Amino acid sequence: MANEVAARREYSVMSIGQDEIQGLIAANVGRNGVSPFMLERVKIPAGGGLFWSVPTLEGEVPQKEVEGIIVHFRDLRAYWQRRPGEGGAPGGSPPDCLSEDSLVGRGRRFDGDADEAHDCLTCRFAQFGSDPKGGKGQACGARKAVFLLRPDSILPILFMLPATSLGVVEKFFLRLLAHRMPFYGCEVRVGLEQKQNGTGQVYSRAVMNLAWKLDAKEVARVESLRKVLVPVLDQTRIAPDDGTRDDEGA
Repeated sequence: MANEVAARREYSVMSIGQDEIQGLIAANVGRNGVSPFMLERVKIPAGGGLFWSVPTLEGEVPQKEVEGIIVHFRDLRAYWQRRPGEGGAPGGSPPDCLSEDSLVGRGRRFDGDADEAHDCLTCRFAQFGSDPKGGKGQACGARKAVFLLRPDSILPILFMLPATSLGVVEKFFLRLLAHRMPFYGCEVRVGLEQKQNGTGQVYSRAVMNLAWKLDAKEVARVESLRKVLVPVLDQTRIAPDDGTRDDEGA
């Protein structure tokens, strides 16, 4: 318990009012407010790296762990017939098919495909082993967008985690559920570990651990903040440079 108390940090968002937050947003980004596309993104490092590249006021710095409160998450899928920038495909092109919940997708996945809703669970492009580059990966990349609020910020950063890290996050959330704790009811430490796939390729996978539990007043403050942020964060989409296939652990 002593170590937990010593590790507790003050969060900027806990000490300022909603009006001040709205005033800062209006002053810095104008009347249109914050869009999820403006948020700083943190990605899994390539080649089994064990340090995140984390944005700060002084620029990006390497960190082995990032601590904060998860204020929201989204399960997403995106499929490109041709990876942007490869094979003549224009860079920055939108996905040919997109799912905003990893359950129902919409788009044209192949020539002659109907532009209508379809089931992601049974779609052949969402099956393991469907990656046209070979291996066990999926042609349609699954991603979990995790929004982490850090102690010194009133806006979250976005971790766009690939399929190889999804099970880790889901098991962590399940442990919180087993202890009657909402995912936003604690501070977490997000780290990295090295894994190796069947072909010997080393890749990085996210790790989540509990730092400390928020008290009732802090949880209420986060819930109030979520009412403002969640409708905005729900507009998040997978960008082309978030990766289009799951090469990390394929």
